[in-house]
Amino acid sequence: DGHTVSLFPGAPALAEQERWVVAHPGSGEAWSRLTLTLPVLNAARNVAFIVSGEEKREILARVWAGETALPAARVRPAAGRLRWFVDAAAAGKGAGS
Repeated sequence: DGHTVSLFPGAPALAEQERWVVAHPGSGEAWSRLTLTLPVLNAARNVAFIVSGEEKREILARVWAGETALPAARVRPAAGRLRWFVDAAAAGKGAGS
């Protein structure tokens, strides 16, 4: 679904501009979790995503296309480096591609 840390599409935490950590109610869970926000991710010196599996191929393409409804596409370190570690299946470079 293009989420990262506990930032999910449509989550109120995506609109946070000041706080670096917020509580995020779990979906259908009786408890909340803490999540980092985009300001802290985008202030990082290094950010790395690890993506594995053919089932991630479509969403990865949407993230790389910059679809801003997907939280992972909104991670853009201002003065840092963004690295992607993607296996061949997720990148669409398998034997059947």
